Amino acid sequence: MRARHRCVSAYSERVFPQPGNTLRSPAQRPRSSRQRADAPGEPAALSARQLTDRLTGPLVRCASSGVEPDAWFPVARAPERARAEAAGALAVCAQCRLRAECLEVSMRQWATVGRHGIWGGFVEAERAALRAAWRAGVPVTALIGSGASGTRQPSPAA
Repeated sequence: MRARHRCVSAYSERVFPQPGNTLRSPAQRPRSSRQRADAPGEPAALSARQLTDRLTGPLVRCASSGVEPDAWFPVARAPERARAEAAGALAVCAQCRLRAECLEVSMRQWATVGRHGIWGGFVEAERAALRAAWRAGVPVTALIGSGASGTRQPSPAA
């Protein structure tokens, strides 16, 4: 059997965890009795493999959208300028049925790939502001619905 390069192996285990390697969102971790449990079907209840399968499935619009790949990675740091740079990508996100799953992956993979680019219809600065609420156990569906921490939701494309 051919040995894999150590860096490639470590990266793939972070991005695509094996069954024994469990990356769990704060919502999947045990809670005190005062905290409410997630509703069935919440992205937080899905395993890393299930999220990966959904984000590589036929419902994903970003890969086949025709939007320039650079549009998914705005250079500007300020949220308003980043949103202007990524307007085409954000329009695709606004129409996507997998926004919550996408945002969940971003939050779980923050230390590696999840911090950069557009995920779940939010630019990096907006997701950074939402991350504290997510770590406290607020599900991503609530974050998307509320536009918490002063962030805006992407407006649907006209």
